[in-house]
Amino acid sequence: MTELRTALITTASLAAPVIVIAPMMALDGPYETGDGPSLDMERHHERQMFSQLAIAGMRTYRASCMECHGERAVGTGRGPSLLDPIYHRRSLPKREFHAAVSGGTPQQNWRMGDMPGFSKLTFNQIEQIERYVRELQRPTDFR
Repeated sequence: MTELRTALITTASLAAPVIVIAPMMALDGPYETGDGPSLDMERHHERQMFSQLAIAGMRTYRASCMECHGERAVGTGRGPSLLDPIYHRRSLPKREFHAAVSGGTPQQNWRMGDMPGFSKLTFNQIEQIERYVRELQRPTDFR
């Protein structure tokens, strides 16, 4: 499959305006490969599922939080699932979420040890992470 995609040029008559869709270069490779959907298709689905703020948060989450909380915040042996109701907005409001991420928090509900603080993350980065986690928890809350 070539990275260059072409479109049909359609005209009704010579007097009618012509709509031309220019050839489009794929930015990250073809949409499909012989092994299933490509990374570009996965990114397309993420754009459909998450707000732009959450997509930015996903990148920061993957760099700072994923090791302990898992790829989709489902938890690992090192950190709990952030999808648990105890971490939802009513139980863990925005201010407390920010405080836990920036300053860390002592072990509370699971025996996984204290959560370290990530003081190098900016307020905006933590805001993006929170949005990503909230959209994972209940995607329809933000639509």
